Amino acid sequence: PPPRSVRWLCKAAMPSDPFDEVRADVAAAVTEAEATLRQWRARHEEPTAKRLLADLESIEIDLADMDSAIESATLNPERFHISESTLAERRKFMRKTRSTVAAAREEVGRGKVSAGMAKAKGAPAEERIGLLAASPPGGSGGKPGGSGVGSNPSRRQKDMELGNAEVFGSHASLQQVQHAEQEETLNQLGSAVGRLKQLGGAMNAELASQNAMLNDLDSGLDETASGMDVLKHKMKALLPKKEPKQKLAIVLLSLLLMLLLFLVAYT
Repeated sequence: PPPRSVRWLCKAAMPSDPFDEVRADVAAAVTEAEATLRQWRARHEEPTAKRLLADLESIEIDLADMDSAIESATLNPERFHISESTLAERRKFMRKTRSTVAAAREEVGRGKVSAGMAKAKGAPAEERIGLLAASPPGGSGGKPGGSGVGSNPSRRQKDMELGNAEVFGSHASLQQVQHAEQEETLNQLGSAVGRLKQLGGAMNAELASQNAMLNDLDSGLDETASGMDVLKHKMKALLPKKEPKQKLAIVLLSLLLMLLLFLVAYT
């Protein structure tokens, strides 16, 4: 998981107050540091002391960020809706945690100084001179108070670089996912356009077929009308006089003509 300081920055960007969640992380880190301190008390090993000091430094960074959160909540209570009693309880938690961290740091510093003095007493004169030259008064690492924080800036910088790399990596992954989703959407849109094109082609072919059928029907009707005209002229030539029988023949022929037209229209 990313360092707590990086997670704090991500939570602080949210509109809600992230103090409670960060406080739980800090409390868990303090519990872990106390367990490491008990291990160091039993053996006074240098790797254990370095790990403990690094954990204490990380906790102090989180406490500084939490101080900023408390100050922001104090200056802008309408945004976070935090009462004064809640702020007082949070300040109390900060004082207690800082006291625990300071006590652990002081104990480790005293132990390292005592170990250095014991080593100097048991060494030859030349080695004692070298130890005194390498360890100024106040503890190891050339810093007053023997806290060994000389390596902490580099560790903090590494944590920040690691956090930045993870943030950039998450942004790059998110962009890749969004790009893949856009590609998939474009592919689906292209498939839909292709289906519409095929449907339009099928409709065009069907309309062309029906248009050809209508043209054939028009041609058949024209031929039938021409034949009926010729038949009328012949009937007029054959029946110059108007007699009842002739009228009956005309009616029958007219009915026959209508029947033929009906058959042509529906075939």
